[in-house]
Amino acid sequence: MTNWQQQAEHYLIQGNYSKAASLYEQAIEAEPDVISYYWHLGLLFLLQGQETEAQTTWLLVMAEAESD
Repeated sequence: MTNWQQQAEHYLIQGNYSKAASLYEQAIEAEPDVISYYWHLGLLFLLQGQETEAQTTWLLVMAEAESD
């Protein structure tokens, strides 16, 4: 687990979902091929009550995986 992932987990445990989501968004920009980042980001959106954003995040990565 990298330092930023530990920090994101810390924010998650504290209930600071927006800061954790921000870290995952940065990670996706740096490494867009890591599917687990999208899963975590979608979960963080869901925890913030942003169901549409969560579904969009998950569907985006599933659609890309199917096209490969």
